[in-house]
Amino acid sequence: MALGTSRRRPITMVLVARVRLYRESLASMIGCHPGVRMAATAETQAEVEAAVEELRPDVVVIDMATSGALDMTSLLRRLPQPPRVVAFAVDESVSAILDCAEAGAHGFVTATATLDEFVEALERVVAGELLCTPRVVAELFRGLGDRAGRRNGRSTAAAALTHREQQVLGLLTRGLSNKEIGASLNIAEATVKHHVHNLLEKLQVGSRGQAAACATLPASSVRHAGALHD
Repeated sequence: MALGTSRRRPITMVLVARVRLYRESLASMIGCHPGVRMAATAETQAEVEAAVEELRPDVVVIDMATSGALDMTSLLRRLPQPPRVVAFAVDESVSAILDCAEAGAHGFVTATATLDEFVEALERVVAGELLCTPRVVAELFRGLGDRAGRRNGRSTAAAALTHREQQVLGLLTRGLSNKEIGASLNIAEATVKHHVHNLLEKLQVGSRGQAAACATLPASSVRHAGALHD
């Protein structure tokens, strides 16, 4: 039996991409496939969260060329009822794939995939599986080993965060913007940006989503987030 033939209904998906013409053209093409029902398209975090809350899609597909795609992936995983997330148009490199995995993606589709390969990847993700070639699997294991060593260094760096940086990181993992973090801590937005910059450097990561993914803060850091002022 071919994969997906036992499904009673098409996979419902929300597509996230930055360029409107590209997004709508891609949605139209994918929506023609009998195995997929295009529930909605989105450009921003707010739009995709609203679509997920209203439509409850099986999967959210995020074009990695979208601004803040990794952060968006990480934040979606922290919703009360998180959808399955597929990273789309990923470079065929272990580093790019691992970045998506660390941000919380359930699966990925490379930039060279055909429509049938795209749909099969969605079916695999919905079934709790990952479509991946043996070569990529082998390289992923090697890459994970390399990153494990660096992650140990991040754990040490996390312990060196100041109390304020820990507070900012705790609120960042909840998906708050710099403005919202500033309001919660009663500090200026520019000060929040300074703290975010510092903690990204200390954790040796390149985005807010990656920082949130490796955060291991005690509950008190968030619970008492508003207790101190600069």
